[in-house]
Amino acid sequence: MVFERKTIASNKVLEILTDAPHALGINQIMEQLKQMSIEPNKTTVYRILDKLIHKKVVTTVMINNRTSYYELIKKNHRHHHHFFCTTCHTLYCLDKCHIEKLNIDLSHLLPNKNFEITSHDFNLYGICEPCKK
Repeated sequence: MVFERKTIASNKVLEILTDAPHALGINQIMEQLKQMSIEPNKTTVYRILDKLIHKKVVTTVMINNRTSYYELIKKNHRHHHHFFCTTCHTLYCLDKCHIEKLNIDLSHLLPNKNFEITSHDFNLYGICEPCKK
């Protein structure tokens, strides 16, 4: 069970993320809730998202403007990266980790040999196809 106490808002937030073709920001989630005539305050939606993250149902992606985007963790969810459109603010999932595929040794970038890389973030920024038209 995802929520101990199900509410209309919590069910709808989960439904929105389940149906989303890409990760969504808080404003995009709020807008979709509003279109459903559900208008919880932003704090409530953040609490719902925090519970989903804690239950490992949702993950968060931080982009360089310090905005968090939320995406559902699907069955075969694996580490991947994102493309952020700087025009429409849509965050697109890239299908895999291209850093690992390139097999690049990043250890030479570290301050010294006693540092160890345990994970990485990598996002691309630009203009998506619909915005270029």
